[in-house]
Amino acid sequence: MSEDSERRRFAAGERLAWHVDQERSVLTVTCRGGVTDDDLLASIPRIWHEHPEVIACHTLVDARELTSEGGWSWSALREIARRWREYACGRDRGLRIAIVTTDNWVAMLASAFVLDYRGRRIRCFDEPADARHWIGRP
Repeated sequence: MSEDSERRRFAAGERLAWHVDQERSVLTVTCRGGVTDDDLLASIPRIWHEHPEVIACHTLVDARELTSEGGWSWSALREIARRWREYACGRDRGLRIAIVTTDNWVAMLASAFVLDYRGRRIRCFDEPADARHWIGRP
């Protein structure tokens, strides 16, 4: 999917968008602008419930357009992780989370976040193509 078509999936005012590529078993979450705790806590679990197949998907988070304006917090990220553990019940072991970012703060958080997603591997990349290659999907 091209970057232009990725951007078109955002409705006016939305800061999170997602796409499930069932053929490649990849969930792509794209963040834009100032994502808030409310955005995270409302949108991320909604993905799982609308697309239960993501339990078996690698995840690519494109955070290149994420800004600090929204004020998302570590506690909201931890709450998402807690909810995911309850939802996944360990069925996500061996899957990968690739985060595309050039923000050192996001990369540092990802390093600490691995403890909340036991059984999954998390790694940051500067380029989406490198992230897709790492998760094993073109």
